[in-house]
Amino acid sequence: NRQCAVEYQQLWRDEPASWTLHPLVYLQRGPAFYLLCTIDDYTDVRQLAIHRMLSVQVLDPKARQPVGFDVDQEVERSQGMGGSGEPLRLVARFWKRAGLHLLETRLATDQAVEDADVDHFRLTATVNDTAQLRWWLLSFGSKVEVLEPEGLREEMANQAYWMNRMYAKTNRMIEQRSS
Repeated sequence: NRQCAVEYQQLWRDEPASWTLHPLVYLQRGPAFYLLCTIDDYTDVRQLAIHRMLSVQVLDPKARQPVGFDVDQEVERSQGMGGSGEPLRLVARFWKRAGLHLLETRLATDQAVEDADVDHFRLTATVNDTAQLRWWLLSFGSKVEVLEPEGLREEMANQAYWMNRMYAKTNRMIEQRSS
């Protein structure tokens, strides 16, 4: 609950930045740790990677918390790392073997599942629009097809297009090297 003076090394800068932080929440995501805080006199909440802090000194003044700060809401927003954070109605077609766990561990309380065919099921659920949702969907590769919303379907199709181009180019380069 106290302010901290830090030297923070941003990836895109040669010299570290010197800031006064107002710590709010300490988070872990996989092996990495983050601090949700405000910086200097700003009130927008930032997420800083602990491993980029070169030095930290705890100061005497109490840390300030932004007006209306909601820990649960801010943690959820930060864990998403992007997207609007707003709820969206996801409709997706999963290959049964890849998505079987979703029948036991629901994405949302309103999740509905129906058989699409012998090998696939159709899942509908209200989830938050986050970058983490996109990464999760992309982790299924060709074993999921986003049907709705249209904007998310287009994003997934765009990712698949560029991945296909990259792998096709890589395959051509490998074939040229081996001949």
